[in-house]
Amino acid sequence: MKTLILSTLVCLVTCLSVQAQTTSYDPRVVRIGTDEAVEVKTPHPYNSTTNGGYVFSKTFTKDNSGYVRIHFKNFDLAPGDFVEVMNPKTGQRDIYAGGGKVIWAETRKTISDFWANPVYGETAIVRLYSKNPNTAYGFEIDEVGYGFSEDKLAEIYATMARDETVCGSNDMDEAICHSGTAMYSNARAVCRLLLNGSGLCTGWLVGSEGHVMTNNHCIGNSSTANNTTFLFDYEYSNCNGSGAQSGTVVANSSTLIKTSSTYDYALVKLPTNPTGTYGYLTMSSTPASTGDRIYIPQHPGGVRKRIAVT
Repeated sequence: MKTLILSTLVCLVTCLSVQAQTTSYDPRVVRIGTDEAVEVKTPHPYNSTTNGGYVFSKTFTKDNSGYVRIHFKNFDLAPGDFVEVMNPKTGQRDIYAGGGKVIWAETRKTISDFWANPVYGETAIVRLYSKNPNTAYGFEIDEVGYGFSEDKLAEIYATMARDETVCGSNDMDEAICHSGTAMYSNARAVCRLLLNGSGLCTGWLVGSEGHVMTNNHCIGNSSTANNTTFLFDYEYSNCNGSGAQSGTVVANSSTLIKTSSTYDYALVKLPTNPTGTYGYLTMSSTPASTGDRIYIPQHPGGVRKRIAVT
């Protein structure tokens, strides 16, 4: 039997060279896009209109992007006003108001500096709607994350498999190849993490209360936890790598519970508990032993879910 040795949560890669990078990532974090610095802002205070239409509009686009993600700074709107971030082709539309991004629905806690939800596609339009004259600040946009295309992600994965992470032949296969097995059922608890604008890691639901475990080098602080998107069921529907499934975004933020650089883990809690749909994994009560059989579900290089079996 061939042997494949991989990190349980993330494969090590050399950082991709990008221009105008401003967000800092650990060198072990895979990059699935570029973060570009921009200087876009509303007037302070911003304008209003009597008919409630938009008073500010800015389009961000890049050919062949897999997604566009906007970073807002000093977000502050008057009551009743709102910002929409939308894809003009698909109709995807996310709304932000008041003090910014809501990171915990129960308390309506918001943050004013945040990465908006990723808009999937090549273009995102940001529009501010205002009804009445006000003294609110408005907002600034200082970074934009542009996701790589499917072809680029496949390139990254091929490079990783060749140069960094695989001992011998690459035995990983599509998760769906194991449909009907306990491996596949358990792998549903494994998710793809988009960190800030362009970082990629793998995480997994641990315990029944909606917690996710990943690495400290992926989520090392509350800011990253607040700006991580959790994507489940991102996989192919056919074993030959066809029938691409877009997956389901379960959350676009989380709360940091505990993290350790010494042991390289991070535990976060999602704002909603998805374990009823995806199940969950548990921690072993005994140490691993030589000869134990293992399998590793993961999103290497940002591709759709694969399973490595030894």
